[in-house]
This record gives sequence, C-alpha cells and structure tokens, in this order.
Amino acid sequence: MIEGASRCRRQDIMAWLTVALLVMVGYTVVPTFLGRTMGIGCIKRLPPGMKLAALTFDDGPSPDYTPKILEILRAEGVRATFFVLAEKALRYPDLIKMMVGEGHDVAIHGLTHRPLWLLGPGKTRQEVVEAARRLEDTFGVQIRWYRPPWGLLNLPAYIWSLRQHIRPVLWSHMSWDWAAKGPPAELARRMIRTMKDGAIVLLHDAGDTFGARRDAPAVVVEALPLFVEWAKENGWRLVKLSDVPRRTFRERLWNRVDRLGARLMHSQPLAGPGECLFRLGRRRYWGWPITLKNGTRLRFGDPVAEIHFDNTLLESLMKDAKNEWQLSLRYMQIGRRSLPILARAVEEDPRWRGVKVLYGLSVLSRGTDRAGFIVSPLRPRWLRRLVSRYLQGVLLGHHPEGRNRLSQGLQTLQADWIYISPETLIQLYGSRRGEKPPGAGSADDRG
Repeated sequence: MIEGASRCRRQDIMAWLTVALLVMVGYTVVPTFLGRTMGIGCIKRLPPGMKLAALTFDDGPSPDYTPKILEILRAEGVRATFFVLAEKALRYPDLIKMMVGEGHDVAIHGLTHRPLWLLGPGKTRQEVVEAARRLEDTFGVQIRWYRPPWGLLNLPAYIWSLRQHIRPVLWSHMSWDWAAKGPPAELARRMIRTMKDGAIVLLHDAGDTFGARRDAPAVVVEALPLFVEWAKENGWRLVKLSDVPRRTFRERLWNRVDRLGARLMHSQPLAGPGECLFRLGRRRYWGWPITLKNGTRLRFGDPVAEIHFDNTLLESLMKDAKNEWQLSLRYMQIGRRSLPILARAVEEDPRWRGVKVLYGLSVLSRGTDRAGFIVSPLRPRWLRRLVSRYLQGVLLGHHPEGRNRLSQGLQTLQADWIYISPETLIQLYGSRRGEKPPGAGSADDRG
C-alpha cells in the first residue's frame, strides 16, 4: 500500500512537472522560435535585391555616446533607427528630440532591459505596450517597432505587439559590438565581412546593460565612420526602417518561396546584389537526351550547371513593364549585361568545372537564341503545360501589380529548355570572346 501510494505521488509530480514544462515552453520558446527562427510576425531582414541595409542602435539613449553617433550620421547624411529604453528616454528627453528632429526613427526596446522570459503578463505589458504609449504621449512620435532584449519574446509580448500594430524587429547582422575592446578598425572589418543584402545591422549606443562592456560604444563611435564610408563606396544604401519599401503579403510569400527554392536547388549568386540576373546550381541532368550544335551529347545523369533567375532582380525589372513584350526587352538588356559575369564564373570558378552544359527552364526564352543559346520546347505536352502554369504564377507573383499588368499575352509564355555549352559561352562572352564560336540555334532532341 505504501509503495503504491509513493508510486502514485511520483507519477503526479512528474505529470505536474511535464505540464509546467509545456506551459513554460509555450510561454517563452514557441513565440521566440516563431519570430526569431521562422520570421512569423517579426521582421528579421529587409527585402533583398536592392542592396539595402538598416542601421539600428539599441540600449540608448546615452548622454556619453548617442550625441556622437548622431553627429556622425548627420555628417554622413545617413538615417538610422534607435531602439530606446523608455526609462532612459524620459530621463534624457533632449536626445530623443534630437533623433526625431534629424529624421531618425524612434522605436521601443522596452521600459527597462529585463528579459521577457522572466516576466509575467502584467510586467510584460509594462515593458512593451505602456512603455510605447509613454514615448508616444511624451514626444509625439508613432512607435511602430519593438525589439525585445536579447531577442527573446514571450507569448503576451508576441500577441500584444501584433494587436497594437507594433512589429517586433530582430536583426540579421551582428558584430558583437557590445563586447568590443578595439581597435575600431577590427570592429569595422567584422561588420564589413558579415554584410549581406537586406541586412538589419545591430549596434549599441550605450554599454550599461547586463553583459555589455561600458566602454564598448566608444569603439562603435570610431568604427561607424569606417563602415559607412565602405558601404557608400560599394553601392550600399543605409536606411532607417520607415524608408524600406513595404511589400504586400503576396510579394512576401513569393519571396519566401523563392528563397526556399534557391536552397533546395543549391543555386548560388554569381555577383553582388542587383548585378547579375543569373544564379547557378550544379546538379545532374534529368531531361531528354540532346545533341548541341557543337556536337556535345547530353545524356541523363551528366554533370550540368542549372541556370536560375534572380527573381528579386527580375521583380525590380518588371515594375515599369506594361506588357510581356516590354518585359522581354528589359529581360534581354539585363541578360546581355549578365552574360559576361556568367561566362567568367564558368571559366574561373572551380564549382562549375567539368559541367557539360548550362541549361534552364524559362517562359522568357524569346530572343535567347540570338544570345547563343539553344531553345527546345519542354516535352511532353502535359509537362510543358504544368511547368508553364507554375512559371507564369512565379512571374505574376513577383510582378508588383500581378495579373493587372501582365494578363495580356500571358498564355503565350510557354516553358522551354534553354541550353548553352561552356565553350560557346566563353567564346561569346568570356576570355576567348571574338573567336568563332560553334553555331547556335535549334537542338536535335530526337535522342
């Protein structure tokens, strides 16, 4: 009897511990995973393809460092977003007024800097909702963004921020500046080395929060001009969050599909953002046997480089296209500028060494034969119709006005194979440009 009662007690304790663990995970880990890992309901990066980066500063304002950072930004003509602690903002109101007066965005980092994982719903509301309202009432600004300390969300903050139209913003670029010891050039190199298109850059203008070095912002102050100078010289646009073009749900959805497809196909960019229309992925050929004009025989399983479009760049080209004919012209223009980049990659990059052909599927194949490619209809017919519908959907998904602008003539866009041999590509656009290339035109695809 005693052993049975003891066993039941242990089972009850384990059951309660399991329930408590599940509640804790649902309260803390799940919303953080949804926002930080999945990007659901949170902003993790800017739209790619425009060579944009957003400068953001946390933990301020600080009377020691914030004025110096504002002075640098003013001299460089750059606007940033400051995620301030409301308690400090009310203590140093002149610094907030300077930010607003000089055109920067003011966002909320909380009332204090307490991690939300340790706070209940009432304290969380004070840190997020009430802190934002106090800033709005005091300074007359609209708080549109919230960054949780250490990037840790809990369930009330996740729900309230969405209901109050205050979007959680995380980051995609971190240089560990809050622990920087110097020299400033090393921090600047670290920032430059990890820079990617669409980056949200995390920096700090105060060093008095837990885990930070008190003098680390002094290193940031000296490294910031070096980073801004590099960004300008390399064609980057440093912006505040409110200057970022807003995308519709459809555009964000297709952008996610595009990134997922790039991962699955292992397609890789060949140049910087916005510089090349093409991406390449190495794989095995799975199409019909085909003989190219230069005599290359392509069989199932041969190593090939699969050509993909940079759909983000294609989207920017389509903004002013009135119909598919004008779109084809724009596509050909950027395509011709991108072909030398493609040839240089095939000629010099060991990743593409040994491929027998470069090929791809496209509904924008009109005129590619004049650029040296071989065009062949996708077979069988049912597969061509299916792939054509999918690629037309991608085209409409990336076009800023969708079907309203591209519906005319859309049905004429049919999926074709396009091929080019590495030798032909290099002879036409690479180091052997000017040599007589093998003929280009139609393909003998009878197997």
